[in-house]
Amino acid sequence: MINQQNYVQQHFSVLMSLLRDRQGFLEEIRQEVRLQSKISSLFVTSSIFFAIYGGIIGASHSWMQSLSSIIKLPIFYLLTLIICFPTLFFFNILFGSRSTAKQHFVILLTAVSVISVLLFSLAPVTLLFMITAPNSYQFFKLLNVVIFGITGVFGVKFLYEGMQLLSEDYKDRGMQLLPKNEEYDTDNEYENQEIQLLSEDYKNREMQLLPKNEEYDTDNEYGNQEIQLVYENELKLIPENKPHQPKKLTTKNDEVGKKTRTTILRSWLFLYGFVGVQLGWFLRPFFGSPGTDFQLFRTIQGNFYLDVINAISQILGGK
Repeated sequence: MINQQNYVQQHFSVLMSLLRDRQGFLEEIRQEVRLQSKISSLFVTSSIFFAIYGGIIGASHSWMQSLSSIIKLPIFYLLTLIICFPTLFFFNILFGSRSTAKQHFVILLTAVSVISVLLFSLAPVTLLFMITAPNSYQFFKLLNVVIFGITGVFGVKFLYEGMQLLSEDYKDRGMQLLPKNEEYDTDNEYENQEIQLLSEDYKNREMQLLPKNEEYDTDNEYGNQEIQLVYENELKLIPENKPHQPKKLTTKNDEVGKKTRTTILRSWLFLYGFVGVQLGWFLRPFFGSPGTDFQLFRTIQGNFYLDVINAISQILGGK
């Protein structure tokens, strides 16, 4: 029993870390930190929240419809993600993305998890209208369309931010990981070695200016000055305690690839929405029409948009 509680707490702790420290969570994904545990935890917690909300909206018809929606709502969101995932991943790879398939999948799963949390948070509102307006089927359906739309917008926004972070050039991101008080560019190994060799060479050249096998004449004022001037002029070429500005390592092709991936992401978001709408229409009913028997699936006819227009016209008193 204790092990089961710890198991559940472990899954929900991953979700809470996503909600409390979004940037830190996304940075861990970029660095490929515990991706497999994130996938399993987000999958379990999002499925639970979707199932709870599905049970509430299905209960407006019957207990069988409630049980059906408990199963179908998590399948709806996760299946939409799986269908659209290859398109986003392979197009990004084609245009220069260095992110792995697992990183892409975790980012998409975080967006779905955010949607599930928002739906769960709005479940009491849905339950209230289901109890207080039991005969307003069209209103209840439109209310849930609005709720699904709002939560979807927030999920897509989260997905967009996560994919933007993931598509950033690793070289540019690497510059931000340097210690704030670092005095040189530690990524440029060859430049550091060159400065060190130049410094040693100049010091050796100073020693070569002294006569061999002869004691240095400290009374020779002009000789002293000459050696000192040569040494100082040559050392001016070496930066002393001067911080180096990180060099911009991105190329023109990198910038073009990043802009292309951003365009692909925006187009993919529209594709994700259309696929979700079509798949939801195929998996209906989630609510169940009043006065009808339980149906696991309905025959495919009409479309989602015409059904919404019909619901609005019935609420406004149209025929």
